[in-house]
Amino acid sequence: MDRAHVDELTALEQMRLDDAAKGSSRCRACGCTENFACVGGCYWVEVDLCSGCAVA
Repeated sequence: MDRAHVDELTALEQMRLDDAAKGSSRCRACGCTENFACVGGCYWVEVDLCSGCAVA
Protein backbone atom coordinates (compact mmCIF):
# COMPACT_ATOMS: atom_id res chain seq x y z
CA MET A 1 0.00 0.00 0.00
CA ASP A 2 1.49 3.32 -1.03
CA ARG A 3 1.54 6.48 1.08
CA ALA A 4 -1.17 8.23 -0.98
CA HIS A 5 -3.58 5.33 -0.37
CA VAL A 6 -2.83 5.38 3.37
CA ASP A 7 -3.45 9.14 3.48
CA GLU A 8 -6.76 8.66 1.63
CA LEU A 9 -7.89 5.99 4.08
CA THR A 10 -6.86 8.16 7.03
CA ALA A 11 -8.86 11.10 5.63
CA LEU A 12 -11.93 8.89 5.14
CA GLU A 13 -11.68 7.58 8.70
CA GLN A 14 -11.46 11.16 10.02
CA MET A 15 -14.56 12.15 8.04
CA ARG A 16 -16.40 9.14 9.47
CA LEU A 17 -15.34 10.05 13.01
CA ASP A 18 -16.45 13.65 12.48
CA ASP A 19 -19.78 12.46 11.08
CA ALA A 20 -20.34 10.17 14.07
CA ALA A 21 -19.47 13.00 16.46
CA LYS A 22 -22.30 14.99 14.88
CA GLY A 23 -24.75 12.26 15.85
CA SER A 24 -24.67 9.98 12.83
CA SER A 25 -24.78 6.24 13.48
CA ARG A 26 -21.45 4.43 13.15
CA CYS A 27 -20.90 0.74 12.38
CA ARG A 28 -19.21 -1.05 15.26
CA ALA A 29 -17.23 -3.26 12.87
CA CYS A 30 -15.99 -1.09 10.00
CA GLY A 31 -16.76 2.46 11.16
CA CYS A 32 -18.93 3.50 8.20
CA THR A 33 -21.61 6.12 8.80
CA GLU A 34 -24.82 7.25 7.10
CA ASN A 35 -22.94 9.84 5.04
CA PHE A 36 -19.76 7.79 4.46
CA ALA A 37 -21.01 4.29 3.66
CA CYS A 38 -19.00 1.22 2.65
CA VAL A 39 -17.63 1.09 -0.88
CA GLY A 40 -20.48 -0.25 -2.99
CA GLY A 41 -23.05 0.87 -0.41
CA CYS A 42 -24.59 -0.65 2.68
CA TYR A 43 -27.58 -0.24 4.97
CA TRP A 44 -28.28 -0.63 8.67
CA VAL A 45 -29.26 -4.10 9.91
CA GLU A 46 -28.87 -3.10 13.58
CA VAL A 47 -28.46 0.29 15.23
CA ASP A 48 -24.67 -0.03 15.05
CA LEU A 49 -24.06 -2.70 12.38
CA CYS A 50 -24.12 -2.26 8.60
CA SER A 51 -25.16 -4.85 6.05
CA GLY A 52 -21.62 -5.18 4.73
CA CYS A 53 -20.33 -6.30 8.13
CA ALA A 54 -23.36 -8.40 9.05
CA VAL A 55 -22.56 -10.89 6.28
CA ALA A 56 -18.78 -10.78 6.75
